[in-house]
Amino acid sequence: PSAAPGGNLEGFGDLGSCSLTGAGSVPGLSFPLPLPFPCQLVQNPYQFDVLVMPNLYGNIVDNLAAGLVGGAGVVPGESYSAEYAVFEKGARHPFAQAVGRNIANPTAMLLSASNMLRHLNLEYHSNMISDAVKKVIKGGKVRTRDLGGYSTTSDFVKSVIDNLHPNYGA
Repeated sequence: PSAAPGGNLEGFGDLGSCSLTGAGSVPGLSFPLPLPFPCQLVQNPYQFDVLVMPNLYGNIVDNLAAGLVGGAGVVPGESYSAEYAVFEKGARHPFAQAVGRNIANPTAMLLSASNMLRHLNLEYHSNMISDAVKKVIKGGKVRTRDLGGYSTTSDFVKSVIDNLHPNYGA
């Protein structure tokens, strides 16, 4: 595990204080992250198990990491508090030019919905959705533009639905 990027820790508030205090007592915890962290994340992302950082750095890193796995359209996101859970796209890229054009990749929203169902202890339904999405992506026949294809949002969703229920529409 690694905590917050290096630099001026004053802006890190409690996260900086807790990380510095706890870093010595947790075996394998490094703090602060080595610089240049973004380059290391791109070159060898497997060296990091868990990254803990404030919101600003988190937003930067989640967008960078999304680019490593296909872009903002494929990464689900989750935020938790003591009372609430929010499920949304992992990378907050608005992709405004896609509005009304049926070209956006719905993977992030579908996987976010799957994660929400899992959080609500609806494991079977969660797995149905995530397995269907993975099957469509792995099949490679239905790909939106961001994944190098020409399929529309509707094409992708229809393919996911068809993979939820193999006999659907037959």
